Amino acid sequence: MIYLLAAILWVLFGVFILVFQALVPETRLFYSGIAGLNFSLGWVALFFGGYCFLRWWLYRSGRKQMQARYELEQKREEARLRRRREEMGEPPPDPAFDFSAQPLPPPPPLPEEKPQG
Repeated sequence: MIYLLAAILWVLFGVFILVFQALVPETRLFYSGIAGLNFSLGWVALFFGGYCFLRWWLYRSGRKQMQARYELEQKREEARLRRRREEMGEPPPDPAFDFSAQPLPPPPPLPEEKPQG
């Protein structure tokens, strides 16, 4: 999320610089003269924005791949344990003691006591 925010800020900053330079061409603000090259720093800001966006996208897609891989490994492990139980002749586990699944539904309400008298 921080990479996406940084990308948006860099792009906005770069667009601001380029628009400012287009509206006020007589000013020399936000220009660089490094190594004899005269270029706008707005392009540098846009480059940084693209770089941050690329990092955000790669991080996001990598997380999706890792989660899919984890889920696949979980399914394989469950299938392996199920096959092993079947081969060994073990009974299936008691669902009352399976804490990895969803919680059991609440017990039914107790019958109301009627006053004696």
